[in-house]
Amino acid sequence: MPGTVMHLALAQMVYAGIESIGLDKIKFLSGNILPDEAVDKEMSHYRSESSVKMYRLPHMAEVKRELFDLNDPYKLGAYCHLYFDYHFFEDHLFHKFLWDDDKVISKKTGKAWQIKDFWSRPVFYSSYGALNHFFINDGYLNMEDVQKMPEPLPYIGNERFDNRRDKTWKKELFYFLEIPHEYTGEILEYEEAKELMRKIANDLIEEIKAAA
Repeated sequence: MPGTVMHLALAQMVYAGIESIGLDKIKFLSGNILPDEAVDKEMSHYRSESSVKMYRLPHMAEVKRELFDLNDPYKLGAYCHLYFDYHFFEDHLFHKFLWDDDKVISKKTGKAWQIKDFWSRPVFYSSYGALNHFFINDGYLNMEDVQKMPEPLPYIGNERFDNRRDKTWKKELFYFLEIPHEYTGEILEYEEAKELMRKIANDLIEEIKAAA
């Protein structure tokens, strides 16, 4: 799933478009990272089958039924997180590669990875890390807002998100930002990812405004 920086950058894009409904910004941003802090990611991400058989994504009908609440910034933030997860993969990443039972192949370059290698920290998750400073340096994530977010994150009375590892998410984030990641664009290209995020944000803004 997209990394913390990308989730918070998307959350800022969405908030800029829905600010008029009066949600607390810091609570909304905090809700956007609650699903990734849970112990049980299957539960916190409402995982179900996707169009790629070896990968599971949020069941968006269930997600919307439980979390699409314009009066609760934490729930709406969590909804934003899962909306991004679903559409980032189904509308973008799944179309960039060929998927078989044991390999992932880039349609652009023909490069192939074994499934277990592709979904590893050095390959797929490192590609997120390589984009982090682009989003920060280009102003898509306000680090002052990040500093205002609470640590630990609030408990919201929802077992999907409240059963968490005992960790300090902010310290981990800043530690991760200090680790150098080479940008290759092999898996995620910055301009392409940025434009997709704008589209996803705009679609979600329209959905929220239509319900307001």
